[in-house]
Amino acid sequence: MAEEGFKHKLKLFIWHLQTPPLVTVSRVLWIVLSGWGLLLVYLLAAVALVPTVVGIIFLPKMVQIAIFAFDPVSKRLVAGAGNPTVAEKILNVIWAVLFGWEIFLFHMTLAFVQALTIYGLANAARHFEIAKDTLFPYGKEVVEKPLPPRPRP
Repeated sequence: MAEEGFKHKLKLFIWHLQTPPLVTVSRVLWIVLSGWGLLLVYLLAAVALVPTVVGIIFLPKMVQIAIFAFDPVSKRLVAGAGNPTVAEKILNVIWAVLFGWEIFLFHMTLAFVQALTIYGLANAARHFEIAKDTLFPYGKEVVEKPLPPRPRP
């Protein structure tokens, strides 16, 4: 019985960590420490894609990733409905060869650097998530993360 009470208290504690006040603090810290820099890097990369004919195809996805990287605390990339189309698979392969591996290494490097600090552990986890999601981004959409329901005793 005491174990049930402890489990509920633990679930309640975890829920409180994910409630709007702490999510807001986490969002502000991410945006101030990482988000704005990532947004600028991605938007500069998007501007560099404009002069190339092939790059224009990848421009909307680069802007979508920029928006996602700016605030991954309240957003996530999810697979779209159904299986990816052949075009999305081809675009994923081209993306991975041209841009994806660089973005992946960029976020992995940032994750390892930020993991050196206590606060950076949370940001490192987000960088791992961004790296994983942006390696093959086609067929995925940015959606808002829902707040978890309050645990019941």
